[in-house]
Amino acid sequence: QQSLKKALEEKEDIQQTLTQTQELLSRTNQRWDWDLFSLDTYVNKKISAEVSEQLRSSWDDIAEMMIGLKITDQFITFLKHIDSDECSENRPWSMLYTERYLNRVLTSEMAESLSGMWDGISEKLVGVTMTPQTIELLKYIQGINLS
Repeated sequence: QQSLKKALEEKEDIQQTLTQTQELLSRTNQRWDWDLFSLDTYVNKKISAEVSEQLRSSWDDIAEMMIGLKITDQFITFLKHIDSDECSENRPWSMLYTERYLNRVLTSEMAESLSGMWDGISEKLVGVTMTPQTIELLKYIQGINLS
């Protein structure tokens, strides 16, 4: 009975997130890289307020400095070691391993997207467990609203 209650709460959280995402998409032309949540760091884990804040603000100070540089595994490792910013330890480095960034030269548009991608939506993800099904639903809704 407790697992049924938990499942119903989870469904309600997901439905609320989907509804808020749909509303936000209808007001903006923003795209989110939902594949990020398929990485081990996030998949099948509940998004906390700390993770939400991390997504929202962790790239503000560093993304612009990376413009023109190719994002490779070695470069990401190097950045992790030299980044002395207080956010470094909490920075979601896994974002750079997504198809959108890895092995590509970072453009101004990509840097802007990296630092602002989760503004306005990250706090709506708090409490949602990012299962593969949830990620696919979010991608589907985004596709409907942007087409």
